Amino acid sequence: RIPLMVQNARNARQKDGSCLEYGLEYHLKNFIGPLEKGIPGDPRFPERDNEWIDARVKEKELLVEWLEDFKSKYMEHSEAQETIQECESALEKYTEVVDAVKIPL
Repeated sequence: RIPLMVQNARNARQKDGSCLEYGLEYHLKNFIGPLEKGIPGDPRFPERDNEWIDARVKEKELLVEWLEDFKSKYMEHSEAQETIQECESALEKYTEVVDAVKIPL
């Protein structure tokens, strides 16, 4: 019963009451991908760097909101630990990449 509830929470979309539009898998993929690529850094279009940071900040806030809600419901279950770890490692990646470039801008 618990593994199914964890999977349902991961799959939940906005229409199902989640803060993530298309569920956790989609959000993480679209959150981590740009972090791995890094900031655009095109000198011809410096405003794109700020737009990139703003987009990552919004994605991070949604992920934190989802994770806090998920933890409040499932933290005591061992089946949820993998999902929690996956989200926390994505947030660590965010801290490494975005916080490093955020300060100079």
